[in-house]
Amino acid sequence: MKGITFGLISGVAGVAIWTGATSLAGYEVGWLTWGVGALVGYGVFFVLGTRTARGLGLAGMSRQALEAAYQSALLVAMARVGVSDGAVDESELGSIRSILQEVSGLEVEEEKIRLEAENAAAEDTELIPLLERLSPHLDTAQRETIVRSAIQVGLANGSVGDEEQRLVSEIATAVDVSDGHLHGILARVVAG
Repeated sequence: MKGITFGLISGVAGVAIWTGATSLAGYEVGWLTWGVGALVGYGVFFVLGTRTARGLGLAGMSRQALEAAYQSALLVAMARVGVSDGAVDESELGSIRSILQEVSGLEVEEEKIRLEAENAAAEDTELIPLLERLSPHLDTAQRETIVRSAIQVGLANGSVGDEEQRLVSEIATAVDVSDGHLHGILARVVAG
């Protein structure tokens, strides 16, 4: 409601400015109409966007903090897929480690990955709500990386169980990747 109110106030102020400028100039100033539209759009977006970011606990986060949150969510997603079939095995650990190195450029110790996998299994980490909160702040490549990485971990031991498939589908939905897009990513991963 606050966003709509701010948008209406912006619209009224913009129309007043446009009307005043048109009266003073003696003709319609077309580019001012674009300015009024931008003012209203910015007003609604700014208020709603700020409220949404505050509600997610992401307001005021720096780009580096969002990147760290993305990498953490990536690790948790892969760990959850790894343990979804009972326990994370060596091939899944190796896959997680190489993906993290590729994405972040950091060498992550296998013990840290194993610990994250154990935590994911023991605590049933709230992965899907985490991804849903983070998703609006991710670009398309980051969303695809999360989904692709989850698929790669699921395929690491040679077989993908029903629970792994279900979890990958939930991850894709949480980061706003459509079923068609998911199938495209899966096809690219399988093709190699």
